[in-house]
Order: sequence, then C-alpha cells, then structure tokens
Amino acid sequence: MTSIKEVVATGTVRTSVVTADPTRWARTGVWIAVALIVLLVPLLTDRITMRAVGDVAVFAVVIMSSNLLTGVTGQISLAQGAFFGMGAYTTAMLVQNLDMSYWASLPIAVLVAATVGAIAGLPALRIAGLHLALVTLGLALVFPTAILRLGDAGGGPAGLSVDKSLEMPPWFPFADSVWTYWVLAIVMLLVLLASHNLLKSRTGRTLFAIRDQPLLAAALGTNVRVVKVVTFAGASGLAGLAGWMFTAQHHFVSPADFGVFLSLNILLAMTLGGAGTVAGPLLGAIFLRFIPDVSDAAGVPLILAPAVTGVILILALLFLPQGLAGIPSRVAELWRRFIRNRTAATGDRT
Repeated sequence: MTSIKEVVATGTVRTSVVTADPTRWARTGVWIAVALIVLLVPLLTDRITMRAVGDVAVFAVVIMSSNLLTGVTGQISLAQGAFFGMGAYTTAMLVQNLDMSYWASLPIAVLVAATVGAIAGLPALRIAGLHLALVTLGLALVFPTAILRLGDAGGGPAGLSVDKSLEMPPWFPFADSVWTYWVLAIVMLLVLLASHNLLKSRTGRTLFAIRDQPLLAAALGTNVRVVKVVTFAGASGLAGLAGWMFTAQHHFVSPADFGVFLSLNILLAMTLGGAGTVAGPLLGAIFLRFIPDVSDAAGVPLILAPAVTGVILILALLFLPQGLAGIPSRVAELWRRFIRNRTAATGDRT
C-alpha cells in the first residue's frame, strides 16, 4: 500500500491511497507460463502439432489487428482478411518472382497493407457502424478478384507456390520448420506484449474513449479523425504482418484462402475471444484453428459446422459477454456473490 500526493489545480495537496492489484502477479505468471509453453512446443510435440500451433500464432496476430480496430476503437471492419491476404501475396510474389528474401519482403508487406488500410480508413471519417462495415465488406469481396487480375504473377486461380523457406542462421541446430515456428511464436508474443502496453498506456485510453465517447474525446482535444485513420492503417499493417507469417509458414497462397468468409471468421474469433482484451485474440485464434478439428472428431457433418459455430457464439454472448477472456473475472464474480450470500445467510441464522 503506497500513499501518493497529488497537487490539484487549486494548489491544495490531496493524498490518495493506491492498493496493489493482488491478481497482477498471477496474471503475469500465467503469461510467462503461456510463453514458455509456446516456445517449448517444438521440443515437446510432433511436427503436426507444431504446425497447428504455428497457425494459432498467425491467427492471433490477424485477430489482434481486428481487435485494435473494432474491439478497441469501435470501427467495424470486415476487410481484415483482405489486408491479411495483401501481406501474404506481397510476400509470396516478392520471394518467388523477384527472389527476395523473406526478411526483405517483411517491411514491404506491412507497408502495402498499411497504405491500403489508410486509404480504406478515409470513409471512417464520415461514416461508422453498419455503413463502415459495408464499405469494408466491399473490399473483402473485391480482393480475391483483384488477385486473379494479376495473372501469372499472382499464380491465378490455382494459387502461387513459394519454393524458398524462411532464411535461418547457419548456427541454428534444428530443422528449418523449427526455425520458422520459433520466429512465428516470437512475433506473436511480441505483438501481444506490445498490445498490452498500448492498451494500458494513455494512447490506449484515448482509443477506448473514441470508441465509447467520441464527442467527449474530441472535446478534450483528441483529433478523432486523425486517430481513426492512423488506427486503421496500423491495424491493416498488423494484418499484413500476419500475412507475411502465413506465407512463411505455408509457402503457398491462393485467392480461396482470403475470401470474405475469412474476414467474418476473424471478426467472430475476436468477439468470442474477448473484444478489447489482450488474451482475447489468442483464445479466439485457438478457437478458429481447432474448432474444425473438434467438429470432425465429434462427427458433425461438414454442412452443419457453421451452424455449430453460430450456436457457440450465441451461447458465448449470452453467458460470457466479455468473451472467453472474461471467464476468470466471471468466475471471480460468481464466487464473491456466493460468499456474500453465504455470509448473509449465516448472519440471518444468528
């Protein structure tokens, strides 16, 4: 417990008491454990599991881009799958067609997606909500067709294969697939860490204010228009980074991989994981990657899989309005309510 003295505008001194958050170290310990488990996957599991967890890392980054845009600033975007595809296709074409290294293609892939995102974000200056969602949906619908217009450079309907693997240092003792996995895992962990720091900072509080009270944020001096465009560009660039990760992982891109349903699934996973949280994108990525496998194992017909996903989403919104990331706080709330009721019942008997 620490006393902090604050000098207020009147010149008087006010003393307030700040109590340390008892769950802070527990949350830190959980994140450290998650990071260690993720990094140790190649040493503890087989190649198939390692590849699946690598997909989770890719999805977590692209879902975080949707989270920053929709979950934090309240700008509904259905084009994150298109920005994801821009990063993936830019990487594939530069590496395969121009013999560029993956590392050299990384900033270009992010820049291309961010630039298109900044342009696509301009309508957000005048429209919001459903109208903005429809505008971004148009971009998601156009992207696969635009890829086909590239002809042989983009591989056409059959897609584009990349012959090279992610470059690794000569001293690395394991296979190139392990190197690729560790790069993807470290990128994901750094994105989650950076997102945590952003959301806890003054900038993060500004973004939440724009989502909840845009007029008040503008009255307090925030240039809402600029922040919206910058956020759109940043989130699109983050999706482009995930696209780079996708190509490095799969060595293949196809227009079918980046259709409009991908954007819808990204938004779905963001909502289910927990909008506006750091853990939400990771939990949503696990759901997005493994729910098809769980459905297959349960014997659910392929035609009914979307219906099952929809039911899960409805139940989550009813019982977990904060998403999967809100389960600990929900359990804690129910426990406190139980203790309160039990204490009250004991008091009544005495």
